Amino acid sequence: MDFTDRIRVIRSGVPARRVGELSSAMDMPKEALMDSLGLSRATINRKVQRQQALSPEESEL
Repeated sequence: MDFTDRIRVIRSGVPARRVGELSSAMDMPKEALMDSLGLSRATINRKVQRQQALSPEESEL
């Protein structure tokens, strides 16, 4: 992924379900990943249920 692609993804927002996928790929507990990124469990769970993306600010973390 080049710089332009990364900016596009951040601006459009990373799908919230990717947090769980990323934690699995990193072999890291989801809670630990969310804590390290400063994301709340409630926000992630709500956005996953609604099939929403993270905001550009949340995606940039």
